[in-house]
Amino acid sequence: MAHKFEKKWTAAKRQEQLVSWVFRVAAYFILLCVTWIFVDITLKGSSVLIQPEAPFINIEFLTEAPETLHVFEY
Repeated sequence: MAHKFEKKWTAAKRQEQLVSWVFRVAAYFILLCVTWIFVDITLKGSSVLIQPEAPFINIEFLTEAPETLHVFEY
Protein backbone atom coordinates (compact mmCIF):
# COMPACT_ATOMS: atom_id res chain seq x y z
CA MET A 1 0.00 0.00 0.00
CA ALA A 2 1.31 3.42 -0.97
CA HIS A 3 1.64 6.26 1.45
CA LYS A 4 -1.49 8.43 1.48
CA PHE A 5 0.48 11.63 0.71
CA GLU A 6 2.45 10.06 -2.13
CA LYS A 7 1.73 11.52 -5.57
CA LYS A 8 0.25 9.10 -8.01
CA TRP A 9 1.92 8.55 -11.37
CA THR A 10 -0.43 9.71 -14.09
CA ALA A 11 0.01 9.43 -17.85
CA ALA A 12 0.90 13.12 -18.02
CA LYS A 13 3.60 12.69 -15.33
CA ARG A 14 5.09 9.71 -17.18
CA GLN A 15 5.11 11.65 -20.45
CA GLU A 16 6.75 14.60 -18.71
CA GLN A 17 9.48 12.34 -17.31
CA LEU A 18 10.04 10.76 -20.73
CA VAL A 19 10.42 14.15 -22.43
CA SER A 20 12.73 15.27 -19.63
CA TRP A 21 14.97 12.24 -20.16
CA VAL A 22 14.99 12.76 -23.93
CA PHE A 23 16.19 16.35 -23.45
CA ARG A 24 18.75 15.22 -20.88
CA VAL A 25 20.18 12.55 -23.20
CA ALA A 26 20.19 15.00 -26.13
CA ALA A 27 22.11 17.56 -24.07
CA TYR A 28 24.75 14.99 -23.09
CA PHE A 29 25.00 13.85 -26.72
CA ILE A 30 25.65 17.45 -27.82
CA LEU A 31 28.31 17.84 -25.11
CA LEU A 32 29.93 14.59 -26.24
CA CYS A 33 30.01 15.78 -29.87
CA VAL A 34 31.51 19.15 -28.92
CA THR A 35 34.13 17.43 -26.79
CA TRP A 36 35.01 15.11 -29.69
CA ILE A 37 35.41 18.12 -32.02
CA PHE A 38 37.73 19.93 -29.59
CA VAL A 39 39.80 16.78 -28.99
CA ASP A 40 40.11 16.24 -32.75
CA ILE A 41 41.23 19.85 -33.32
CA THR A 42 43.71 19.61 -30.45
CA LEU A 43 45.26 16.35 -31.64
CA LYS A 44 45.56 17.45 -35.26
CA GLY A 45 46.74 20.95 -34.34
CA SER A 46 49.38 19.76 -31.89
CA SER A 47 51.14 17.80 -34.65
CA VAL A 48 51.52 21.06 -36.61
CA LEU A 49 52.52 23.20 -33.64
CA ILE A 50 54.88 20.81 -31.85
CA GLN A 51 57.95 19.47 -33.67
CA PRO A 52 60.08 16.47 -32.70
CA GLU A 53 63.35 18.39 -33.17
CA ALA A 54 64.57 21.68 -31.69
CA PRO A 55 63.04 24.23 -31.59
CA PHE A 56 60.15 22.12 -30.38
CA ILE A 57 57.54 24.83 -31.00
CA ASN A 58 56.89 25.73 -34.64
CA ILE A 59 57.71 29.44 -34.42
CA GLU A 60 57.18 29.99 -38.17
CA PHE A 61 53.61 28.73 -37.92
CA LEU A 62 52.90 31.13 -35.04
CA THR A 63 54.57 34.24 -36.52
CA GLU A 64 53.82 34.08 -40.27
CA ALA A 65 50.75 35.67 -41.78
CA PRO A 66 47.92 33.28 -42.67
CA GLU A 67 48.06 31.95 -46.22
CA THR A 68 45.33 30.88 -48.57
CA LEU A 69 45.31 28.36 -51.38
CA HIS A 70 42.99 30.53 -53.46
CA VAL A 71 44.17 33.76 -55.07
CA PHE A 72 41.50 36.42 -55.34
CA GLU A 73 41.60 38.43 -58.54
CA TYR A 74 39.89 41.81 -58.38
